Amino acid sequence: MNIARADSSVDYLNTGVWSKKALARPAPDRKVNIVADGGGVEIHHRAGADALRLSAHAAYVHYTPNETIAG
Repeated sequence: MNIARADSSVDYLNTGVWSKKALARPAPDRKVNIVADGGGVEIHHRAGADALRLSAHAAYVHYTPNETIAG
């Protein structure tokens, strides 16, 4: 949160349990763009780069590669 200005947007990949927890915690004044989402199911694969809907001016991309709960 401290690397994104209050008026900036941030990109998140929803990869499972831990990334869902992170999605619940961004600063309230940041616009959150979910670039890939599992649609409520546990995700056991990652979206290809061509499927990501990245913002052109996002301050950062949040990615949780280690989803130890779902395996």
